[in-house]
Amino acid sequence: MAKIKCLEYDCKYNYSEKCIKNGIEVSREAICDSYDVKDDGSPIDVEFGYEEEFFSNLGDKEIVCRCTSCKTNKNNCCTRTHLQVGESETTAKCDSYQKRD
Repeated sequence: MAKIKCLEYDCKYNYSEKCIKNGIEVSREAICDSYDVKDDGSPIDVEFGYEEEFFSNLGDKEIVCRCTSCKTNKNNCCTRTHLQVGESETTAKCDSYQKRD
């Protein structure tokens, strides 16, 4: 379980650089497959935060990782305690990816 810092501001699960989704999935290419763009592109408002149980979702998140070349992937689970997701043109990239030795 990890705390997720997300810099992909147009993702509907990003609230003040924190992921409020219960858990995320990372692809073989170290891309956050759980990324989902906001419909209107605006920042999350407080009402949305309450609807998504924002306050109960700020803790550790489960990260299902399919990127077998990452050294923190153990049996499709990320072993990091802190993960950063960065922004990209059309996706959200796992910035914490570290190539296996």
